[in-house]
Amino acid sequence: MEESKIQKLLQLTFEVERMFFESAEKVDIVEFSRFLHYQSAKRNNFCNQLIAAFVKNDIEPDMTYIKKRPTSLGTEILKIATSQDQQIMEVKKCLKFDNSLINLCNNVLKDTSLPIDILDVITKEMTYLRLIRSEGAKLIKKILNIEQNSTVSKVIPLNKRMIK
Repeated sequence: MEESKIQKLLQLTFEVERMFFESAEKVDIVEFSRFLHYQSAKRNNFCNQLIAAFVKNDIEPDMTYIKKRPTSLGTEILKIATSQDQQIMEVKKCLKFDNSLINLCNNVLKDTSLPIDILDVITKEMTYLRLIRSEGAKLIKKILNIEQNSTVSKVIPLNKRMIK
């Protein structure tokens, strides 16, 4: 069993969770903010499940990298993604980073010597991440369609009585 890979997976999952949270704080389109906050919470849940599986199998989770991060984001994060395009890029950035997490999950799952409960959590995480990519793409498309429909100028035919 190669502990370094599962420790790296735990670390990367924490980093992705943080990225989703910070991006959620940057955007002001409600649908994006909700989506990103929810995704952050899901990744936090996967972190907790991994830690529980580690402890159950007498593996000490390496959490030293967490202490190096600021403990409170508070007002440090400003809503900097002002345009819709910038906000879409924030969502895409997070979903793209998920790809590296999926690749690491695939790599770790090849190690069949890992305890079954750790493999189970990793399989759930990878499956979820693969499914959520399409949901993120649908959300972006929905926002783009809403924006496109609201910018189409509407011609109102004038009635001759209105001109008088």
